Amino acid sequence: MHNDGNVVPLHKATTDQVAHSPLARLPAILLQVRDKAAQQLRHGLQALFDNADDTLFEMADRAHCDVEQNIFFQAMRDLRLKRKSIERVFLEQFFAAFIRLAQYESVLAALPHALDADTSTVQPDDERERTVAVQAMVNRVLDRDGFALDQLTARLCALLGKEPGDLHNPLGPAMFCEYFLQAARQLGLEIKVKLIILTLFERYVLSEVDQLYAEANQLLLAIGVLPDLKPAPVRRTTDRPDQSVTGGLTDEGPDPISTRDLLRLLSHLQQYVPAPAAVDDFDLRNQLELLLTRVSVKSGRSRVFGEADEDVINLVALLFECMLDDRNLPDSLKALVGRLQIPLVKVALLDKSFFSRSSHPARRLLNEIANAAMERGACDDHERDSLYVRIDQVVQRLLNDFVDDPAIFSELLADFLAVTQDERSRIDLAPELRNGVARMLDDTLLFERALESVIGNLKRLNRGK
Repeated sequence: MHNDGNVVPLHKATTDQVAHSPLARLPAILLQVRDKAAQQLRHGLQALFDNADDTLFEMADRAHCDVEQNIFFQAMRDLRLKRKSIERVFLEQFFAAFIRLAQYESVLAALPHALDADTSTVQPDDERERTVAVQAMVNRVLDRDGFALDQLTARLCALLGKEPGDLHNPLGPAMFCEYFLQAARQLGLEIKVKLIILTLFERYVLSEVDQLYAEANQLLLAIGVLPDLKPAPVRRTTDRPDQSVTGGLTDEGPDPISTRDLLRLLSHLQQYVPAPAAVDDFDLRNQLELLLTRVSVKSGRSRVFGEADEDVINLVALLFECMLDDRNLPDSLKALVGRLQIPLVKVALLDKSFFSRSSHPARRLLNEIANAAMERGACDDHERDSLYVRIDQVVQRLLNDFVDDPAIFSELLADFLAVTQDERSRIDLAPELRNGVARMLDDTLLFERALESVIGNLKRLNRGK
């Protein structure tokens, strides 16, 4: 009886239709069924989007090339920006389906193109792949929960005075898929990402519809709608699709994450470092703690940073605090330098000689940037300041391209030195001014001064213990 497999195209309810209040012609109990189901669907969608970030990040981590990795990162950004809109449109489609129950004598219509079960017709490869995936999802729900759905459809027909073949159940899995496909049309995603999102929709929304059907049947049964129908069997927990997510943490001791996993978290955050104007509000330690909590919930075990890795995070944080407090560094450049904290943490984790070797390319690059900034001084017009533009390019290159190969610092250092030395050679300085600049540059190794200050403070703290 699963006539839900054939679904009606969804049309947006017009203002005039809403004004005539078609819902007034629906029984009050049906609105209770609708609202109860909407609450569960909303929770399912929220779970979908809450977990989409982790899933796409894992896919990006497994990507075979930068292009493929960027596809997943872009999808993460797109979902974050549009999730509220997708949730809203999904529920609008859901409510509109109930409005149509009161508007038409028959709500049967042609199968919508998005869920056309006839895959033998000529379709673009991506569309055909999506159609096959959706139909498989619908069939799994019907195989698993079809008995309860049939009972619900029969009760809705009896409640509305319709024949069994004259009603498309707005709570059927094909309808749920259609609502979601309509809502997600605003996403410009490649087919591989669309299929991942559809899998998450099945995992967090469709996998729980047995509860939705049970509650809807119970509401209708309570007012005497077809009371003689045999109850649907209760689905065992082991029959549910694998959620791959656990809601609680075990009581075992905390488990340190590996340096490699920490680098993955940092690479994830690196994609979302704020613009210079907002970088002061970006607390790296807090952001890492939030991600670590999500990892803990997902793994079911309390996760912490390894002791050595945590020392690196804290030391680099102290160094940046000290550098950004330096009055010799122009404020406009402080905002750019502040965006380099994650790349510097990563290179310190990857290369243990970072703190001990003053000639390390990452340290030299930071010092050269500071030297050039202090030599130039403050500038109000950033867009026309060639130095600001050049430093911004260096920062953006590190944020975009630095994953786990520290060689990028050597490359950027060589490029930056070539540009700044070329600019200096074009400046005709008087001998005394040239000597003054040289003395100033000798005294402006920003990172080295900050490191010396931090180490001195740490030594004093240790002596005081």
